Amino acid sequence: MEIKMKIAEKHPFLDNYPLKNGLKYLIIGTCPPSLELRKEKFKIDYYYGNAGSLWNIISGIYKINLKNKSKEEKLVVILNWQKEYSIGIVDTLKKYARLKPKSSADADLIIEYDGYNHNLKTYILDNNDKIEKILFTSNGNCNSAFSTFKIIMGDSFNKIDPDKLIIDLPSPSGSSNTSYFNYNDENTLGIEPNLYNYILNEKEDRIDELQKRWSIKAKKMKFKGNEKKKLKCQVSKEF
Repeated sequence: MEIKMKIAEKHPFLDNYPLKNGLKYLIIGTCPPSLELRKEKFKIDYYYGNAGSLWNIISGIYKINLKNKSKEEKLVVILNWQKEYSIGIVDTLKKYARLKPKSSADADLIIEYDGYNHNLKTYILDNNDKIEKILFTSNGNCNSAFSTFKIIMGDSFNKIDPDKLIIDLPSPSGSSNTSYFNYNDENTLGIEPNLYNYILNEKEDRIDELQKRWSIKAKKMKFKGNEKKKLKCQVSKEF
């Protein structure tokens, strides 16, 4: 059965924020949520602008201040951070539709050939010798960032050094990011092991803050455990 793109969306950021030549790092996704969802959830009118998303983690690690700022001020801080660290952000799709209007899942995207961001291929080939890492926000299904990137690149994909490709970057969704801080392992101070190792090696000055956070969390866990024991004892006595 043919699926027609009844409501096509145009990518809201690609034209306004083109990649600059010579960047060392690229973060590549597919496309932002629909306009309706962005109006509901976005705190910044930019890539990954939803509340509690990627930028909250970045601001914590790199100590960039996004608090008590307007949308416009936050965007200036983010763009300056990208410039300082030579980081470009881009998506693989420029036009698309969705099987479910409010879905932000890659699997629900409907894409035609002219909907791919084919300019990305030109950029990659022109800057291949300067790019050190390419990070993808999704991998797995045929519409993921990594899969659509390979479609765009075609045979030229083989010209990219595999060591440059990082296909397991945490999703920029708020719920996914929160999960990286919900571990109960004292050895990693309650955060995802790979993230802990990165902070330990690259941002050691933040370890004290994580230790304080873990101390508070450990006390709460102990309190909850004691409460459960009390409840279990009470139930046992009643029976």
